[in-house]
Amino acid sequence: MCLLKIYLQENGSRRLIAEDIALIVKENEEIKIRNLNFEEKKLKNVEILEIDALNSILLLRRSDSAEK
Repeated sequence: MCLLKIYLQENGSRRLIAEDIALIVKENEEIKIRNLNFEEKKLKNVEILEIDALNSILLLRRSDSAEK
């Protein structure tokens, strides 16, 4: 089973922020993620930059509104 790894792109580099993610839901200005153990986390001020299904990667970056 290939579950997603989530990376946050900042300052030209990627940082792993979550692994084994089975569910991703966008709710208003937040992205809610849930892993295999049903642990849930809400990510604020981020936007989806890329979804790479072949390599099981979701790449996020800080949203422009967070920088202002």
